[in-house]
Amino acid sequence: MAIASVKRFTRKELKQPDEFITWTSRIVKFIVERRKAFLIGTVATIAITGGAWVYKTISDSKALDASNALTAAMKVYQADVKEDKDKKDDEKASDPLKGESDKKLTFPTHHERLKAALDKFDGVAKKFSGSNVALVADLYAGRCHLELGGTDAAIAAFQRYLTKSSPKDPMRFLALEALGYAYEDLKRYDEAIAKFQEFSNHEVGRTAGPKHVARVLIAEKKFKEAKDVLEKAKKTAIDAAKGKGAIE
Repeated sequence: MAIASVKRFTRKELKQPDEFITWTSRIVKFIVERRKAFLIGTVATIAITGGAWVYKTISDSKALDASNALTAAMKVYQADVKEDKDKKDDEKASDPLKGESDKKLTFPTHHERLKAALDKFDGVAKKFSGSNVALVADLYAGRCHLELGGTDAAIAAFQRYLTKSSPKDPMRFLALEALGYAYEDLKRYDEAIAKFQEFSNHEVGRTAGPKHVARVLIAEKKFKEAKDVLEKAKKTAIDAAKGKGAIE
């Protein structure tokens, strides 16, 4: 899915200090890097946020099956794409220190990889319906839909996740951020801001969340509001760093 671009406004258009133009440029750079990371996804996400939680709603007899099914789906989601793999192989060939290319599952195009992953995640969600494994599968199915351009289907999947999961769900922040992106793609800016603000309440989103909110405000040409959000976030971060230093 293409990354939404943000116009670089001139100082005359903004009528704001140089500092704000610098902040705007940083936002653009941040979201390009952040969104790329968001779309890639890794199995490590599950391990870091609570692997035990994922399987605790499944009986011991099904836990291994669930683990294998979800792992297989994630492998497809993270599989190589031929054009990308060819580029990596060319780079490694020019640098012997990089070693041989990894022998991984490969798809001709990103579209085919995402379609195959979506089928896998849908299958896991159906087979283990009512479990946390099904919730995780639904979350990643939503990410596949989002990358494939099926924004409405993605929103439905993320909303299911948020509705069925506990407020203390260790992976809830992923759904909130993803839902914010989906609403932003549809230019439903108020809803996007609301989800990004919720995302900001999670430890993982304390830094990224305000930048997401500011980016959406910039898209609405609400430059002063965007500046205020960023300055408040910056002050909060500085105060937190000072407090941490005082404790240490």
